[in-house]
Amino acid sequence: MTQGSTATKGDVLVLGGTLKGVLYCPASEVYHVSYDLRNGGTVFAAVKQTIWGPTVQRSHDLGATWLSPEDPPRFISGIADRVDQVWHVEPGIAEEPGFVYLGVAPAALFRSDDYGSTWNEIASLSKHPSHGQWQPGLGGLCLHSIVAVPSDANRMLVGYWRLEYSAPPIPVKLGP
Repeated sequence: MTQGSTATKGDVLVLGGTLKGVLYCPASEVYHVSYDLRNGGTVFAAVKQTIWGPTVQRSHDLGATWLSPEDPPRFISGIADRVDQVWHVEPGIAEEPGFVYLGVAPAALFRSDDYGSTWNEIASLSKHPSHGQWQPGLGGLCLHSIVAVPSDANRMLVGYWRLEYSAPPIPVKLGP
């Protein structure tokens, strides 16, 4: 995916995705890139590959090599046949070793508990009674933002497009 990079303690790491990839990724669109300080450091990239479709790539060596998930995000809730796009990948908080979250289109939330090797849909959000009222924005009907709440591992803020502008919070069970 990239040509690799070297870094030393104190360096500034700037990550950016484009319609042409991260640094170098032919035939792929990268909508979001994040860095996870846990587990020795991991770069995550939300990628849409022309041939293989949407996935999450991860690198433990700042882009010298990239790994694909063993089990990519797939719907189990029945809200859609397939994931159309991966929008946002967010590492969990320090108290959640291995947890990484993923926002996709159509609007849904996925979680990995093994640093991005496998992904599982958080069906309690996909099956929420208000889900049928959610409306697409300019980027389509997507879950585009994820914010972990460091003071509460059972709480998270997510952004998706919805009909009302002042929508009340939706309680979602994040645990098993």
